[in-house]
Amino acid sequence: MNKAYRIVSNEEWDSQIDEKNLTATKEQQQVMNVRDCDVLVSAAAGSGKTWVLVQRMMKRIKEEKMNVNEFLMVTFTKAAASEMRERIGKEIQKALEKEPENEHLMKQMSLVHKAQ
Repeated sequence: MNKAYRIVSNEEWDSQIDEKNLTATKEQQQVMNVRDCDVLVSAAAGSGKTWVLVQRMMKRIKEEKMNVNEFLMVTFTKAAASEMRERIGKEIQKALEKEPENEHLMKQMSLVHKAQ
């Protein structure tokens, strides 16, 4: 079963994208929480697509012990793919700072560097 989600841009949310205490919109939360299906996220530039996908991935890595190499995330450009890989790496690093002995997170850090 496939699901498609459209994230509606929220200017106030867009301006806070780099804030530490960012709260997801209802649509973004749906994307992060849906399970047992493929997800297509379609939205305008600056609406938080990358952030949402990275948060979705991190939630599954932490809660379901999934590995980075079990995800397929497609972007339209190599630059966008590079940015996503960098953001995933930063999120894994943040998680490792909170749990430095977490072997699963250590493994993810090595896997993210192999992502293409």
